[in-house]
Amino acid sequence: MKGLKLGLCLLGFISFGCLFARPTIAAENAQQYLIDQAKAVAGQREVRFSETMLPTSPANVMVGIEGTFYQVDKEAVLKRINEIRKEAYDEQLVDTYVPIKWSRALEEIAKTRSVESSFVLAHRRLTDKSIWTVGDSFAENSGGENIAWNNERATSAFLSAINQFYEEKATYMQYKKTGVLSGETGHYTSMINPNYTTVGMGGFWNEQNYDWTCVVQRFGSSQYSNELSDDSTSTENGQVVQVSEVSTDKLSQLMLKGPDVLSFPNVQGFYLSAKLLNEESVSVFSQGVHWESSDEKIAQVNHLGQVTPYAIGKVTISANLNNTTVTKQVTVRKMVKAEEIHVSNKSGSLPRFPDKVKVSWSDGSITEEKVIWPAQLESNYQVLQPKTNQVTGHIVNSELSVEATIDTAVVSQIQPLNLSTYSGEIPQLPNLIPVIWSDKSISLESVEWAKLTQEMVTVKEDKQLAFSGILSSLWSRNKVQGTLNIRMPKETIYRLYNPNSGEHFYTSSTAERDGLAKLGWKAEGIAWYAPLKGDPVYRLYNPNASDHHYTTSKIERENLIKIGWRDEGSGWFSGGETPIYRLYNRYAKKAGAHHYTLSKNEQQHLVSIGWQDELIGWYAVS
Repeated sequence: MKGLKLGLCLLGFISFGCLFARPTIAAENAQQYLIDQAKAVAGQREVRFSETMLPTSPANVMVGIEGTFYQVDKEAVLKRINEIRKEAYDEQLVDTYVPIKWSRALEEIAKTRSVESSFVLAHRRLTDKSIWTVGDSFAENSGGENIAWNNERATSAFLSAINQFYEEKATYMQYKKTGVLSGETGHYTSMINPNYTTVGMGGFWNEQNYDWTCVVQRFGSSQYSNELSDDSTSTENGQVVQVSEVSTDKLSQLMLKGPDVLSFPNVQGFYLSAKLLNEESVSVFSQGVHWESSDEKIAQVNHLGQVTPYAIGKVTISANLNNTTVTKQVTVRKMVKAEEIHVSNKSGSLPRFPDKVKVSWSDGSITEEKVIWPAQLESNYQVLQPKTNQVTGHIVNSELSVEATIDTAVVSQIQPLNLSTYSGEIPQLPNLIPVIWSDKSISLESVEWAKLTQEMVTVKEDKQLAFSGILSSLWSRNKVQGTLNIRMPKETIYRLYNPNSGEHFYTSSTAERDGLAKLGWKAEGIAWYAPLKGDPVYRLYNPNASDHHYTTSKIERENLIKIGWRDEGSGWFSGGETPIYRLYNRYAKKAGAHHYTLSKNEQQHLVSIGWQDELIGWYAVS
């Protein structure tokens, strides 16, 4: 179905005032009850009232109707209507072109009417009142009203309704030409009527009621433009519960709504539900309901439908409205025991209690209920030895208490940190380290380290440096120990011996070492370790004697080059704190006249058999 539409135009006197009447003091309690019940039914949805918050006749009640109000695009609506009005003027269908303006008051009226019209499908209300009485201070004869129903589920429902009304133009043009009226034209003529200078629209959808969106368009005349001058739009949109006045003869299938189980001592509100015009279930709010309890020792109900439980058992709650009685059996239960709670925390930190605990009830059921715990002080948990505390909480809306045992753990062990670095390089210390607690748990804690400087980590030999820090994330500020293994970057110097010439040869090259070994040189292992930086140790070769010489002296190197020695560049570097002794055999006529060793014993032995001690040639890394 494309849609339905109805139109009604009635001109006359308009008296505008507040949308809602101010309640008398006597009515305030009942009014507050209605508000509370409506909010209870609505849950997270908005509650919207029409022009009255209490029934205006003993034959009427207030009901809550669930549905959705769609947000109107005011600018788009005005643009489309004024396009239609301008077109009508250009085609001489009206005498003057008057751009229509928006009215917040008419929008609120249209929203109320869209709820009512979604049920009655006519220009009628849910009571015996006239449709022109919407808005407490509106007199009769308050302008024009158009109604449309369509399948749109958003803001587009408003423009669709306007276009539904516009479709009548063809019928109206035919009528103007022939004088014969062959269909509806009232919706269209209301939109182009220059006497209407203000407009408001409301759109309501309820999935249980025909599954249509009902759109109502209300008009106001220029005579009352000042009263209708608010051009803002309504903010009550989205899912709502609309509270409207309804004649009781439009209600059927009365039912009593409320929880099946009451939890002592919580008071619960019960309310009536009914079918409105045999369609949708609505909530019924009325002061005229007579409430009763079958056993007031178990539970009592007041005139507002509020049930107060007093004892464990079953009870029947009944409500009578206009000689129709509905009942509901309710079980009253009581909390009997809450589970005991065990909580673990760490020294210096507050325990974290659960928001809910399991509770056993008198009927054998188990539920999770909210708990209120007493405030705790951190100082109570700043301990150096493991400690157990007891804390009592209370179940919300109950006299039942909950016992919690708190086991506070302390630091049990901090593993010493062991790091390595090279000389001159300050290592990156970890921000977090693992801490073992007395309850065997492990956590990562922040550390504040004592500063390491460049000077502290610069060494000539491999060295261990002790450093420390504190656990900054813990109130106890436990000390953390660390060891830094500082190493000198180094390379291996190999020693070989030529049994034919008597020469000892030194090299850092494994390829050179292996090549000489294949030629008959005897590999004597590692001679020492040389640093990767430092003073160069020059290597020279005497082609006449097939001898090698090593020195850190540039002068000695240059002198040897002058007398025929071949410069072989830098063999390695001198550095560190381990001396390499240099000795000279004045009896050696060719190769092997100089010898180099880090062994003090070897040096002393060679000196004892006639070698000349030339002291320290350079330094090595141990």
